[in-house]
Amino acid sequence: MTKKLFNFDGENAYHNDRSYLAIDNILDKQLIEDILSEFPNNKNDFPHKGWKGNRVSLQFGTKEFDLFISKTRGFKKLVDYLSSEECYKFIFEHFFERAKELGLKDRYLNQNKVLFNGFTTEFVVTTNFFKKVYIKFFYNPIYRKYNIRSYFRRFLRMYIKPTVFPLISINCSEKGYLEPLHIDARHKMLVGLIYLDDIEEGGELVLYKLKKYASLSDHKMYPEYDDVNEIARIKSSSNKLVLFMNSNNFYHGTTPFNSKRRFIYFSYAFKDEESCFETNYPVYKGDATPSEI
Repeated sequence: MTKKLFNFDGENAYHNDRSYLAIDNILDKQLIEDILSEFPNNKNDFPHKGWKGNRVSLQFGTKEFDLFISKTRGFKKLVDYLSSEECYKFIFEHFFERAKELGLKDRYLNQNKVLFNGFTTEFVVTTNFFKKVYIKFFYNPIYRKYNIRSYFRRFLRMYIKPTVFPLISINCSEKGYLEPLHIDARHKMLVGLIYLDDIEEGGELVLYKLKKYASLSDHKMYPEYDDVNEIARIKSSSNKLVLFMNSNNFYHGTTPFNSKRRFIYFSYAFKDEESCFETNYPVYKGDATPSEI
């Protein structure tokens, strides 16, 4: 059994509907010191480039990620915990009371019927050249564009138990970037971030909800700023954990910044699912949209 690393009894802040949780000093002093000392300093150590090169990442499920983790102590301890069933259940239990109200599908509410797989990842998470070519020229333009994947997943769900799995990435930005207002990919149920830097100006995580509450089935993935109200603004500070349910009416983005910003992103997603929350809004490219914060 993996040693429990998170403690939700320390300094924390809840929104009044318990949609999110923010905790300072989430990791013990020695562990956060190890992680900071082990953090890659070379941009070439991050094979995934995004947001015009301003943010780079190292992603769980790639050979580069495994090689990096094998050489560390602090990161390995944290990744082993985040990818464990114990961690997933601990976090899910905290949000369970809100899950049904927020629109989580009934088949995922009974965790006794949900399988946990800490060793799988997204099909599209890869650094392999040939797999990238396949994804670009076949998987995306045919399998996904024409919604073949959706029908295939529906078939699988009739015979296979729901499976939840972790997604983890180590992220760094040297020059800043601006994350647009969004909901993460719809098959992700819970999202977490562990910030590693104190940012004096900008870089806050901003949380929003729609001004006019519609039914759970009608929320767009990318709303207009004029249609939402800000409900919280969370400052990026070293060793801070932020957790939230990726529900239909819980939007988030970041404010501009220019300093270094390092963080660990993780989420728990359901395999072969277009959307784990009830929605009739079309979800065709849910696992290919920008999703880390």
